[in-house]
Amino acid sequence: MNEITLMYQNIAEVEWEDNFLDFIDSILDELKLNNWEMSVTLCNNDYIHSINKEYRHIDKPTDVISFVMSDEPMPLEQDEDDLYSAGDIVISLEYVKENSEYFKVSEVEELKRVTIHGILHLMGMDHKTNNDDELMLIEQERILELFKDEEIY
Repeated sequence: MNEITLMYQNIAEVEWEDNFLDFIDSILDELKLNNWEMSVTLCNNDYIHSINKEYRHIDKPTDVISFVMSDEPMPLEQDEDDLYSAGDIVISLEYVKENSEYFKVSEVEELKRVTIHGILHLMGMDHKTNNDDELMLIEQERILELFKDEEIY
């Protein structure tokens, strides 16, 4: 069983919290990730800007940032009772809204996309560009397609 903690910074709690947590758990199930412990912080652009500046030395907001908890690779096998502390994901709902308008997709689709993106980073996947031929981004879009009809809000 996975343990997912949802937190908020500089925004009000959302009404669709349970749906969002169920979505995240469904993604973890699809990726066969069991006994994961992770947190997701929903925030605004000001908050993620400060995080981006402090930890990535990039002086602007972004949509999603992942912080992997361990320097050790994700275990291939795990004791049923041991939790794997995967890390933290920070998502700016303000940036998600801006991206949805820019890319002409729904906010829900964009939220799903950045959430999947963050989880893939916690798994150790990475990309050098945002080109469609990046393996991580191919996997992201594959998973997004599987969950396209799942409602969050």
